[in-house]
Amino acid sequence: MKIKVTKEAKAKIPSVIDSINALESVRDYIKSELLSKDISEDKVESILNKEETIDILNAKEKFRFLKVMYNYSRGDETLNPKKMIVDDSTNTDTKKSTKSKKSTSATDNEEDKPKYHEIPELYYDYNFKLEFANEYPAETKRVIMSLFRKSKAKEEKFGKDLCNFNIKELTEFFKSLHATTIRSLQNSTSTVEKYVEWAQRPENRDGKTSLKVNYATAFDTKDKLEKLIDKEKEHSMIIPKEELLERAMSADNPQDGVIIALLTDGVSHKNEFEELIELTIDDVDRTNGVINFPDRKVPISHETSILIRDAYRQEKYISFSEDGESSRKYKIADGINILRGLRGKAKVKAQIIHQRLMRLRENLSNKDDNQYFNATTISYSGQVHRVNELIAEGCSIDKAVEQTLVQFAISVNETSKFYLKERVERYNEVLKSRQVN
Repeated sequence: MKIKVTKEAKAKIPSVIDSINALESVRDYIKSELLSKDISEDKVESILNKEETIDILNAKEKFRFLKVMYNYSRGDETLNPKKMIVDDSTNTDTKKSTKSKKSTSATDNEEDKPKYHEIPELYYDYNFKLEFANEYPAETKRVIMSLFRKSKAKEEKFGKDLCNFNIKELTEFFKSLHATTIRSLQNSTSTVEKYVEWAQRPENRDGKTSLKVNYATAFDTKDKLEKLIDKEKEHSMIIPKEELLERAMSADNPQDGVIIALLTDGVSHKNEFEELIELTIDDVDRTNGVINFPDRKVPISHETSILIRDAYRQEKYISFSEDGESSRKYKIADGINILRGLRGKAKVKAQIIHQRLMRLRENLSNKDDNQYFNATTISYSGQVHRVNELIAEGCSIDKAVEQTLVQFAISVNETSKFYLKERVERYNEVLKSRQVN
């Protein structure tokens, strides 16, 4: 399936996201819906924070994202994903028509499928939990049921409903959520606390619980929640700057390594790497160590400057076989762009940049790093390190965060400032704890 997002939809989405972010409960509900559509939390957070656009999603993810936005906006036809499906068949008109019908039919069948909160098999004691969730508005209800889907595995392990969990069991459950923010955990612990309280009422108990203590109330402070955060996951997503630049400098092709360096320093990967694709040697002031964009200046490291020079001068692209024992060389197109294609193509396509990053990831000596090495985490890492650099130069954290958001072409608003600041603070706390240990 291919999907072409219309200009009208792209113009509409930011205002829809603003309305979603206006209420925490609505944001949590929408986030839950998007995650249930198999869109990664990384992408969901960056889009809701307006750090990225819908262009970071693949075709299926775009369709699912738009479907959630379409439903949330109560059927705003501007966001109707069905109207954006593109038939990419190259066969006859008759075959195109047949394919189009199949595509529509598949979409209709998807809509006919029952929603997650309507499938009892996904829950432990479905009817009891649904009775609790039904006391809340539709948006909140879906968030609650999403959490209950996640609790099923632990309920089956311990052989009892979530409302009967003790502190140790609740701790294990909350850790299993792999939350990377205190805010996310607070929402989960609050929901469980309300559920346990409801289950313990005489009119609701119905033999479900004999506990008179609400153990979920024990998770009531920031210090306690900090211990439940998946700090290893969060830390793994922030790659040390020295390591990023080392990977960039050691790449087989400067044309590949420069991608890491530029993303680390603040060149945006929004709109399918538009800035990387359009970047030319004329935009780079190597003497003063900056890249001049129409809307901002991006300071670059010494390593990035070297890689820009080498990437621009590179004439042959080296491609190694899977076993690394043989290689082939391809002529790189002439032109003023830093990143250039092969076989005479003066500009690379976004797909080529994705492929080059994938090859760089596969070549990592530590394979455990693979899942965290992508354009988003490289950019996140660069943002965190830039904030710390500015603080070391004497900036307050608030000023450093604002300057960094501008440098990385991210909208400066309360939401984006909050998440970057929180990311920096958590990363620094992990570093301190590792130094102590």
